Amino acid sequence: MREVIWAGLAGGIAGGMVMAAFSMIALWVVGSGFWTPLNLIAHTFCRTAPLDGTFSAGALVIGMAVHMTMAILVGTLRSSHGLVLLQHIIAGRLDAAVTQAVSKADPEDGRGGSSSAIAL
Repeated sequence: MREVIWAGLAGGIAGGMVMAAFSMIALWVVGSGFWTPLNLIAHTFCRTAPLDGTFSAGALVIGMAVHMTMAILVGTLRSSHGLVLLQHIIAGRLDAAVTQAVSKADPEDGRGGSSSAIAL
């Protein structure tokens, strides 16, 4: 199992690096700016990060950290054991949502829970 997780981790790092390089080069070629992808990711968490292709050291650190964290997470979950873990997480969330919707159902109106009761 440990080998599978390490393979998923390595695959996530490699895939994340390729995706980052591709998006940065593609946006630079079309004129949006080389740093735009990382700036946009960083702007999600830090509103002072630029929204264009200008360089920002803070945006570089935040954007790369978030991007690589997500790439590693996806790479690990794509491993065979990770998919089983992901299925359990999703099933648990859906089970909790259905339980919540049923418990909030009003038995007098006969309609059951509303869609707003399901919080995924």
